Amino acid sequence: DKDFIKAKGQSLSGSYSIARGTDDSFSKEYLSDLARADLKKHEQLSARLDKLEKKKDGLFESDTAAEMAEIRAELREISQRNYREYTGIQNGKLRSFILLDDELPKVPNVELEATDRSWSLRGEVKGKAVFHRDWTKAERQAWGEIEDAGYRFVRGMAEVSHDLSLATMFKTIRDNSDWVSDSPKVIDGKEWVKVSNMGIGKKSPLKKYGALADQYVRPDIWNAIRHHGRSPLGTGSVANTYRGIINRWKLYKTVYNPVTHFNNTWSNTEMYSMAGHSPKYLGKSAALIFGRNPEADPVFREALDAGLFGSDWSASITKGDGGASPVLEDLAEKLRNQPDVEEGPVIESLDTLMRIKE
Repeated sequence: DKDFIKAKGQSLSGSYSIARGTDDSFSKEYLSDLARADLKKHEQLSARLDKLEKKKDGLFESDTAAEMAEIRAELREISQRNYREYTGIQNGKLRSFILLDDELPKVPNVELEATDRSWSLRGEVKGKAVFHRDWTKAERQAWGEIEDAGYRFVRGMAEVSHDLSLATMFKTIRDNSDWVSDSPKVIDGKEWVKVSNMGIGKKSPLKKYGALADQYVRPDIWNAIRHHGRSPLGTGSVANTYRGIINRWKLYKTVYNPVTHFNNTWSNTEMYSMAGHSPKYLGKSAALIFGRNPEADPVFREALDAGLFGSDWSASITKGDGGASPVLEDLAEKLRNQPDVEEGPVIESLDTLMRIKE
């Protein structure tokens, strides 16, 4: 269909992951009868769909399209069903059993124990059932999941800013004829380097080196920019192992090092003393913090509301007591009540927005 092909050529494209989490395969013997029936039906539907998709001549016939849509709807219905993983001892070994979420957990001669792992069916590979599940809440918490959307927002802004600045730098270099050429060059016996034309992804039209892609760059300029945007060590197994060792060394040098914590405590105490505060308040603070009911004390409450005990400053600012931020609430209310007048309020609004940004 020409219109279909044309439209696809004009559309945006990109790669994406199907879902967060992990896949795993299970032998059919550990599936309940209903789960095995779903797997069998899934494979039959997938085989029919694959056969229709290979039917080039009739791919866009109304009957074929309707049948494919019906099959996809059935596959989607199966993939949306939840399967619960249970564990139990069978023949002296701990096994995992997959049952539909609303099934009665029962396997002959096995005492089942429910887990918090919920799966969805993906299909069959090499005679085994393949399921997908999201990471559990406990797993994500153990890995230090950041639930605050503000982190992802700010991190995304930083990444985009980095990419834009990198692209701008490549474009600026490309516009300098003393540094870049469309054709090969040799000056003072040194050949200019041809920049790779590789893309940033299989389906992306964007190039890794932006405007410099497929251009010839002066050797000294290339040496200055070649490692921008990535680690100079690369991403191979040797580089990753080296970085892992360095990270572990840094971890034990700081987090697990008593000397580091002693030095921090000592320097903080010195700064406290230099600021003119009395040592007696340190004892009072310790007694209050480790007391039975510290929140009853107004000083403790004031420190808590100010974010002294927050995980970081930004979290304490954006999340006040009870999940609301008095700082942001006051600014938002001020912005909402701006009078609809020219000039002055506009400047005041901009000032308020900048304060929110800060």
